[in-house]
Amino acid sequence: MRTASLLKRILGVEKVVIEGFDFEGDDVVIKVRLHKRQQRRCSRCGRRCCGHDNGRGRRRWRVMDFGTVMVWLEAEAPRVRCPRHGVVIARVTWARTGSGFTHNFEDQVAWLSTNTSQSAVGALMRISWRTVGRCLRRVVDERRADIDLLDGLSRIGIDETSYRRGHRYLTVVVCHDTGRRLPRVRRERPRAHDTGVVLPVSVQSLTVRIASHPFRNRIDCEVATI
Repeated sequence: MRTASLLKRILGVEKVVIEGFDFEGDDVVIKVRLHKRQQRRCSRCGRRCCGHDNGRGRRRWRVMDFGTVMVWLEAEAPRVRCPRHGVVIARVTWARTGSGFTHNFEDQVAWLSTNTSQSAVGALMRISWRTVGRCLRRVVDERRADIDLLDGLSRIGIDETSYRRGHRYLTVVVCHDTGRRLPRVRRERPRAHDTGVVLPVSVQSLTVRIASHPFRNRIDCEVATI
């Protein structure tokens, strides 16, 4: 196996050409460019587009560390004009849209976060705990796009709490069978005669066998028994 191929396997990147590397203090900066067929694609839909400009020039993405050494990918980050999404940053194959980290780095952050606190993950990966949260959001959003949270839903639990007392309410719906939580619903302060829990339209349209709530008379939806 050639050195370039081995390095791409270690970095977890595909469809790129490695141009070289530099040392900056204790960090390693690896310079890459996309294969020609992967260039000038919309970062939102992946469509091949016309170039717009060079954006802010070269950009860097954080890669998994080599032991104690921090490693960065550096590449051009031009903007393209997509017929559907307008002017956007061109897509790169190694990172999610809007991220400054590679797929492997964010996936590692997400896995660690299921086993320990955000502060501990941030200390280990050498990022802030707020950055941990942003990485988690991107990973979760990507995974949710392929999962139907309402599939097989038949027994649900409903609860509601106010996070700005008397002003805003948060409704949480949980599946009793799997323990998964459905998308949360936020709403403004209810009217004086409104005492019911407002469920997402997608949940209201389902045939639910059992629905539980701390206050039974507050379930404001029809529950069909089958």
